[in-house]
Formats: sequence, structure tokens, C-alpha cells
Amino acid sequence: MKQTLNVDNFIQYAYNTGKYNDEQLQAISDALYTLEGDMAQLSWKENGLYSHEYIYYHLTKCCNKLKVYMMTCGLKQAKATSAIADFKKWMKACME
Repeated sequence: MKQTLNVDNFIQYAYNTGKYNDEQLQAISDALYTLEGDMAQLSWKENGLYSHEYIYYHLTKCCNKLKVYMMTCGLKQAKATSAIADFKKWMKACME
């Protein structure tokens, strides 16, 4: 699957919220790139070419996985939950 999720744009968005320090932003970025790696393993014939579209249409499933990745990268559960809420808001705005 083509990797098209713009992680840098989301990290800039998250930075602009003022909620996250540099270490937390790095953990969020690492988690997003891990999710992108997962998306690259999916069959484009079954799931489409663009990972951001797949994520948008499977937002709950992808965000549940992303939250686990964020916590694995060192974010506390509350901060990961906040980052997921911001990610959903950002993703929905990007796709509308």
C-alpha cells in the first residue's frame, strides 16, 4: 500500500496544540510510522492504494492499534488518549 499519511503535518499540528513536549511528539511520530509500516503490508488490491484513506475509513480500528503503539513508545495512557483524539480530529479535517 502506498504510504501517504503525512506524519510530519500531524506532528506539526500536535506541536501547535501545546499539549506535548518533544519526547512525547517523538513517541507519537514513531507510533505513526509503525502504523504506516503496517499499512504498507496490506494488499493494495483489497485495501486501495492510499494508506490515509484506509486509516480514515477504518479510523477506530487503526486508532486502537495506534494507541497501543504510542504507549509502547513510552506515552502514558492519558497522553496517548489525548493524542488519539487530536489525530482523529486532524484526520477528519484532512479528509473533508
